[in-house]
Amino acid sequence: MLDQSLLRVLIVEDDKTSRFVLRRILETMDGLEIYEAEDGLKAWEMLQGGLLPHLCFLDFNMPRMNGLDLLRRVRNDPRLAAIKVCFCSAVRDRQVIVQAAALQPDNYILKPYARSAIHAQVQKVRGTPRPEESLESPAEVCARLGIEPATYDFRLSALLEDVRTLTTRLPTLLMQLDVAGAFSALDQTKQAAHNLGVRRIFKLADGLSRSFQSDGILADRRVESKEETAAKLQQWLSRSADHLMQMMRDMRVESLTVERLRTEARGGPHAATTPDAFKSRQQAELDTLICALSEIFRRGKLLATNKNIRSKSLNVPVKASFLGEDSAQTVGALTRRLSFSLTILDAETAEAIENCRKINDLVKLLSFPLDASARWIPDTAIRLLEQEVTARNDQGVMLLRQAIGPDFEAFMRQQEVTVRENLARLYQQSETSGRASEKQVQEILQDVRERLQPALDGELTAHPIFSALDLGNLAERADDARWASPFSLLQNAALLFRTAATDPSFDRVFKFSTFDRQTFLETMNVFGDALGHHPDPERAAREIQQLEAVAASPVSLLEKCRLVWGIIKGETAPGVAPPEVQSGVDGQ
Repeated sequence: MLDQSLLRVLIVEDDKTSRFVLRRILETMDGLEIYEAEDGLKAWEMLQGGLLPHLCFLDFNMPRMNGLDLLRRVRNDPRLAAIKVCFCSAVRDRQVIVQAAALQPDNYILKPYARSAIHAQVQKVRGTPRPEESLESPAEVCARLGIEPATYDFRLSALLEDVRTLTTRLPTLLMQLDVAGAFSALDQTKQAAHNLGVRRIFKLADGLSRSFQSDGILADRRVESKEETAAKLQQWLSRSADHLMQMMRDMRVESLTVERLRTEARGGPHAATTPDAFKSRQQAELDTLICALSEIFRRGKLLATNKNIRSKSLNVPVKASFLGEDSAQTVGALTRRLSFSLTILDAETAEAIENCRKINDLVKLLSFPLDASARWIPDTAIRLLEQEVTARNDQGVMLLRQAIGPDFEAFMRQQEVTVRENLARLYQQSETSGRASEKQVQEILQDVRERLQPALDGELTAHPIFSALDLGNLAERADDARWASPFSLLQNAALLFRTAATDPSFDRVFKFSTFDRQTFLETMNVFGDALGHHPDPERAAREIQQLEAVAASPVSLLEKCRLVWGIIKGETAPGVAPPEVQSGVDGQ
């Protein structure tokens, strides 16, 4: 693996003397790792073999492949987008220089080499980026996006944290050959960097993103077997791994640069402690919390529950009045409602299909309650929910088709016989004289058909309904009730990861799921909870007690949100209940 503390420089020059002179000039500088290629084709082979230099000194006229052709290939390869290219040539022809300029080299140095020009070019690449190179002006970003400085500061903090998480997570996804998942995670960071004007991180993320799109890696693989797809991805990774890893490390280094620039812009790490500064800091903390919650809720949907996610049962309900009886019988103060149900399938098959038909367990697992009837689901969890619903639907439809057989009409004729027998039995048991009319029999059969046909067509399992959620103005603190839904989300999100770290039976829920524990926890970690990445059972147990104390305390919902937010962010001392909660509980 290449030493990431060194600046990698590639010399592409066919003339041995010129190559020797340039190398000697570069060797007078510290911290360089120097590579040489005798022509453009050799350099291209080195680049394709895994070398990713920071800077390339490129001759113009060379055999096999000249400088123009090499630069054209470099500029067309997203994996090489970050390379700085400096043309070095004795050619002074204006037309040639215009041709070179069209390919956007970073500089053009005329031979013979001048030590000062070479050193200046290296220092330009190596030097600490100027603020404007790394960051667009915060005032310009706020004006462009129509946001407040506090919102900008929060989003920038979230982006830098995402970059640090991303550079750790991407190698894992690539080792698992989950290129689509890596591309999706990277694309979110790229878009956020673009929106916030974090220029160099955007450029690096864009280069990485383009590398995933090269060679058809993200193409539709449904026509290939899993083995063929895995083999192609493995071959691609073997060629590209060094490029990707180097760019990810460069991205992480740049995130530290942005963090330094941000700290300097704030006036250093030491904050003022005057009363006015304390109030300002309190307001900034509140603004940060509001921004965080608004951003999180924006990344999810309101999930309709109860009747909206129920599919029609395959058993046919029959009212008691069908048999000539009252559907409700009253004896004294008690009322008994009578109803019957005609079973279409055998008990074992019916139970198995019923398990496939229900999704309430999935809804509870992949969403957070906001109140007694409303739930919120992250956009990232919608994919898992729909994936699992599809799997259950396919399994249920398969079971149903096996039970009915290839001839649906023959099955319905058999059902008619069964329905008549069951109705006759119901009349006998109810001690009601008479029998079902032909019209009643046909109504029941039509009901059976209307329940079975959609299921056979692939519409067996219920599908949830999503809608946008408007929290209103959380900054309006006079109305504490506005913080009820945010508190429910914060509290339940925090409890999820602490329960996962302490409950030995937590993994049982994934036994029959298409996703595993790690995927689930990453998907549901909407607040970047550290316990979601690094479970600590002892800390989790202590913080469960803190969360319970917060919920029971008499403080306002806004204060409860502050306290839970502090626990999630690790700002509350482990094992010590927040002082606001302690005083509240003691005063009860």
